[in-house]
Parts: sequence; structure tokens; C-alpha cells
Amino acid sequence: MPKAVFQSIYSDIKRSIESGAMQYQSLLLSENEFAKQYSCSRSTIRRALSELAQDGYVQPIQGKGVRVIWHPDEEQDATWSRVSLESFSEQADRMGFNGSTEVLAFERLTVMGRLAKTTGLPVGEEVVRIFRRRLADGVPVTTDLAYMLDREIPGLTPEIAASSTYAYIEGVLGLKIVTSKRSIMIEAATEDDRRLLAPPDSLPAVAVVRSQSYDSNGIMFEYSESRQHPYFFSYLDTVVRPAQDRRA
Repeated sequence: MPKAVFQSIYSDIKRSIESGAMQYQSLLLSENEFAKQYSCSRSTIRRALSELAQDGYVQPIQGKGVRVIWHPDEEQDATWSRVSLESFSEQADRMGFNGSTEVLAFERLTVMGRLAKTTGLPVGEEVVRIFRRRLADGVPVTTDLAYMLDREIPGLTPEIAASSTYAYIEGVLGLKIVTSKRSIMIEAATEDDRRLLAPPDSLPAVAVVRSQSYDSNGIMFEYSESRQHPYFFSYLDTVVRPAQDRRA
């Protein structure tokens, strides 16, 4: 099965669901109808629908077909999602707040042993270290520490960092950002968190999202650590219980 065909169909159906053309709780076309529409095999359609189900967009209903379960209101409220990889400016547009960025540090350095162990970036590589504070409608909500691989993302400046590094990477450099591996933890607020984000005394903690991001060539071009105000952070995921014999 050609991977490009499967990806194209997956993306097309996903866009239709997100745009509302395929509405929440509606039933999709049958596999045969989709196969005719896209001029491909049913197995290709089945693979695309399976991936959409894993990503929380649809759910197969025995004897009825495949139903849309992606709800736009839920997606709108979440600051993070397992199936989304977006910049802060894109997040601001989606959630409807005025986003701004303060660049607190910008420097170039060489990856050494400890940094390599923490980030997964290769020893000896040149990286750009960017430390930013993000504000939503003027209120500090996030600090973001990023290490970007200089040979993959050349020409970064503090001005670009204050605007959108992802817009620069994709719009100017023409690179495609594809995948991010994330870990999410709740941690006690540090002195820097208290100074920069001011979490409430009643909830002296932050959500910490550590990410390794990859381009279309499978190269990890960025390691980042986002520390989020507890009243701002929310995470949306959809999980599927694995098929098993439940008679036991």
C-alpha cells in the first residue's frame, strides 16, 4: 500500500472533520464509497480510518459504520493535545487570545555531555538556546526553553524567536515539521516559575512539557521544555482500549 496515498486520504478526511464538513456524531461514507471517491483499494481506506480512530477523530460502530467523535469545542479549549503540534501563535489563534512573547535569553553554544544527556542532541553540535516567556492577553502563562540545531535551522535571530520560529522554519526555510515526542509532568514551582509565572500559593505547581521535535527527514532539530501556569494548562487525549477477550 503506497504510504503517500494513505497519508493523503488521512489528511483529507481529517481536514473535512476539523472544518465541520463531516460533523460531530455523523456517519462517514462506507469503505466502498470512499474507495470509489479516492480511486484506491478498501485496504487503503481501512488504514486511513484506523489511524483516524487512533487519533481520536472517528470510532467504528459495529453494524453501522464509522462515526465522527472529534468535537471542535473540546479541541478549542485544550492548550495541548496528543494529535496537535502547533506554535504558540497558532495556539493563540485557535483559542482566541492575544499572544505575545518576551525573549529573555538568546545564545549559541556547543552541546556537551550533560546537555546531550538531557536533550538527546548529539555531542559537539552547535545549537541556539532560546528562553522565552509567553503571555496570553498580557498575562504570563508559559516559559519556554528551546535548543535548536543550528545546522538544520540556520539564521535564527532574537526577532524571529519573538515572533514564531515555526513560521520561520516552514515559511522561510521550507522545512516540514512532522513529529514531536512529549513527556508531561506536574512539578513543584521553582523560584524562576514563581518570578516569571506567579502560580497561586494555593497551587504552587506548574505543568512541564518536554518535547523532542523531528522534521520530515527524521532529524531531531529541537528540544524544548515548556513550563505552564496551572490555571492555563489543559491536555486533551483520546485513548483506545486494546482488543482482548473480555470473557475472562
